[in-house]
Amino acid sequence: MPLIIGLTGSIATGKSTVSQIFSQNKNVVIIDLDEISKQIVLPGQPAYNTIIKTWGNNILVNPKENSEIDRKKLGAIVFNNENERKKLNQITHPRVFMRMFKLLFLHYFIWRTSIIILDAPLLIETSLDKFCNKVVIVSINEELQLQRLMKRDNSTIEDAKSRMNAQMPLSKKISKANYIIDNSSTIEHTTKQVLKLIEKFLSISRLYSIFQLIIYFFILSIILYLIL
Repeated sequence: MPLIIGLTGSIATGKSTVSQIFSQNKNVVIIDLDEISKQIVLPGQPAYNTIIKTWGNNILVNPKENSEIDRKKLGAIVFNNENERKKLNQITHPRVFMRMFKLLFLHYFIWRTSIIILDAPLLIETSLDKFCNKVVIVSINEELQLQRLMKRDNSTIEDAKSRMNAQMPLSKKISKANYIIDNSSTIEHTTKQVLKLIEKFLSISRLYSIFQLIIYFFILSIILYLIL
């Protein structure tokens, strides 16, 4: 029976690295909501036109053409303004969720994938954790998070702190976790933790499958008893 695992963290904690390690296992499939969110705002997509109508052509890579949306320009608007961020979420979230549920349906009921990783930056904030069997949080300490964010985006300490403060505190996310991956050390240390979780999830998936077969057999027995 497929197992749905919610994977999240906070900005610059290394969730994408952990997701990549998960994806290397043949029994695991990743549904990346960040990637879906990028796809739905490409030129020609419905969300693209709505975003341009809301914030104008100045957020485009090339304002004189119908080019791609400049995520940094848009991010500068929404990260520091909760009302603007809500507007963007109202435009993008329904479309992201629609594609996500389509993929979940296919992997869960049609392809019967053993482990489905729901890679979602806003897993807790959008209550998607309620659709998951287990939740995994990628964690590092705040100081290291700040350093990695500044290095990754080549940003000032003020900009980095502003982006971190715009998100739900990592401590609050951790309170929702079934498992925590410490990503503050080496890639080898992180990989070992992920591989252990994969083995654990495969075992749980097999147990769920056995339990499901028992339920099916029980229901079938009742039906046959009533018929015969």
